[in-house]
Amino acid sequence: MLDSQASLGGTWAQERLYPRVKSNNLYGRFEFPDFPMDQSYGVKQWEHVPGPIVHEYLTDYARAFGVYERIRLNTWVESVEEITDGDDSTWMLQLKKQDLTSALSANKLIIACGLTSHPNMPVIAGSSHFNAPLFHSVDLAKASPGIQASKPANVVVLGASKSAWDAAYVFASDPDTTTTAHIIIRDSGNGPTWFAKPYATPLHTWAESLIMQRVVSWFSPCVFGAYDGYGGVRNFLQGTRPGRWLVNNFVATLRQDMIDGMGFVKDAETAKLKPETDLFFVGTQLAIDNYEDDFLELVRRGRIKVHRADVESLVDHGVRLSNGEIIPTDAMICCTGWQYRPPIKVIEPLTDKDMGLPYHDKVEDPLATAANEEIMARFPILQNQPKQGKLASSNLDAPAEGVSPPPKANTPMRLYKGMVPPAFVAKRNLGYIGYIAAITGPNLWHLQCLWLAAFLGGELHVQASQDEVEYETVLHSQWGKWRAPLGQGLWHIDLVLDQLPYCDMILDGLGLNRWRKGWVREWFESYGQSDYRNIIGEWMAKVRM
Repeated sequence: MLDSQASLGGTWAQERLYPRVKSNNLYGRFEFPDFPMDQSYGVKQWEHVPGPIVHEYLTDYARAFGVYERIRLNTWVESVEEITDGDDSTWMLQLKKQDLTSALSANKLIIACGLTSHPNMPVIAGSSHFNAPLFHSVDLAKASPGIQASKPANVVVLGASKSAWDAAYVFASDPDTTTTAHIIIRDSGNGPTWFAKPYATPLHTWAESLIMQRVVSWFSPCVFGAYDGYGGVRNFLQGTRPGRWLVNNFVATLRQDMIDGMGFVKDAETAKLKPETDLFFVGTQLAIDNYEDDFLELVRRGRIKVHRADVESLVDHGVRLSNGEIIPTDAMICCTGWQYRPPIKVIEPLTDKDMGLPYHDKVEDPLATAANEEIMARFPILQNQPKQGKLASSNLDAPAEGVSPPPKANTPMRLYKGMVPPAFVAKRNLGYIGYIAAITGPNLWHLQCLWLAAFLGGELHVQASQDEVEYETVLHSQWGKWRAPLGQGLWHIDLVLDQLPYCDMILDGLGLNRWRKGWVREWFESYGQSDYRNIIGEWMAKVRM
């Protein structure tokens, strides 16, 4: 295992843990099925898991299963190349560790960099004259202690996501300073992220539990929904006017409950954080109120100020906005998201398209055209797409000065079952893990890892033809674009209400039981970690038969 960071955990690596960071997930949902987070970790029921505990848990997990000693930390993969010799092929990886370079060959390659590995740092006019700390939120843990120690009067946070709220909270909640955190939300963008309590609906149901109930999953137009075996219910809800009326009213109830629960409209300042996008299309771009202090109270008290304008330029210790205002500041944190693809160079003759990565297609693929037609015919509710703000620069690598930017990718990742590029299905030597966005990820990743290990190991055989593989891959990824265009759907499949049927699809491919509850419980009881506790044992028993 190759990891560019100094410790394991990705987002939860030790060096990325800023003060008071916690998981959006409550205790019991941020753990792998085969390694419960027991009470020895000190987290209680209905509590969000503190960042240091997440890191400790992941380290313990790696040690328990013999993974830890196989990790090479501080190792950057600069490029990957497939070396072919007849029907055989080998992967050649060029590595860099500090100033040393080396090479590594492998028979099979799994890319698991995740969706938050390569930060997007925008190029802002005047940055060379800013004369103050200017950094991406990925470096918040390293930069914040020094900035806080200087007791800054003002800190500017650029962004409208949960990471922006977190960055503002780090400084505004510090009792030892009087720092004001200024959140800048672009007028030209999609506005504030959806921000909600951990409980949803008028019944105050645990949100993570709600989305993993089978009956709730039926309200989403899911392209692989038929794998749950309830096609009749789904066809009614998505294919008829009365059904779509029920879906729209269900989403409207959730939307209003989330807004009322937060109390955005009770104050003119907090009203600036009221989400404006259509909840139905935002995917995983949802933030949970997991703060120890009242975030909106910090806004009402003026410790957090919200500005709705674009950044025009930077000046000496200041940020000039498109409305003419200049905010004096002692530091600026850019919470501007992540690059849409793994930060790895692909060596020719392989292309991004071959590797299943987003690429620029001058003429739309006929398969994409056919997939779009099928999606819109099956799910009329997706025809009314939401208005999009200007796309953030996270979809482009910043070009060097004087160099024209490359064409922007206009296709999402194309991965069969969300894991394998179609061009490599027959070869069985390449796969991806973690390139599906999900609210409760560990269950999904656990099943993905089992499916991919079985596939790469030759124990799982794909029954579909190559043409069927290619069309299904395009169908699923195009559906992702239409299902969550305000989330990550433009580049990755983005699952909220669709996570359970995705798990059903993976289990169906493995030939394992998808229905793990029984009768009424199957409909109304939430799926959790315990339902997949022995899934690897079930697969091993099946293989040995």
